[in-house]
Amino acid sequence: MARTRQGFRVIAFTRDRHPAQHGSFIAQGGRWPVHCVDGTKGFEFHPELNPPPSAAVIDKGVNDVNEGFDPFEGTDLSSRLQMAGVTRVFIAGLATEYCVCATALSSVKSGLETWLVIDAVAPVDNTPGDGDRAILKMRDSGVNLAASGQVTTLLDFQIHPSAFVVVDVQNDFFPGGALAIRDAPRIIAPIQLLLRHSAESGRRVKQLEARS
Repeated sequence: MARTRQGFRVIAFTRDRHPAQHGSFIAQGGRWPVHCVDGTKGFEFHPELNPPPSAAVIDKGVNDVNEGFDPFEGTDLSSRLQMAGVTRVFIAGLATEYCVCATALSSVKSGLETWLVIDAVAPVDNTPGDGDRAILKMRDSGVNLAASGQVTTLLDFQIHPSAFVVVDVQNDFFPGGALAIRDAPRIIAPIQLLLRHSAESGRRVKQLEARS
């Protein structure tokens, strides 16, 4: 079984990187409080979810007018996946009905087999049920649903070049941040599980290659 085990070919962490006068902020006529401003503590990744050294970091929402929900838009994420030969993408992060949903729908439109890691996302839920409705929308648009434990099984026994896209796990979206999402802390363990699994798989492959 060890010979079939695989990690992710690409791990990408997206992040909002907003200027101080970003158009989505309430003071500029937008709908959100000031958040994820470049250079602030809130902009930084949550300390328990720092990207591994090999991960790509994808900045979005960097100009004044683009809310930056979709990391496939105006970034090199798509080209990174193509260059790595990725055909399957697993998505986790924040928030379910905004950036996560936009990421998943763009992934499907790009022709990629797309999976939402359902225990590794959390919604804002400004209107109760927004997160659940977004998951249904994603499912109806061709996104597959799986919990993190099921994802490790898929990685081990269904071999496809895969990527893990972790969306906006920044301090401002966790309790104490400017746009705190109540359930954000519960996504930490599932994301850590998948990152560990990928790292361990990579080590096993290298050991097997060294013995052969």
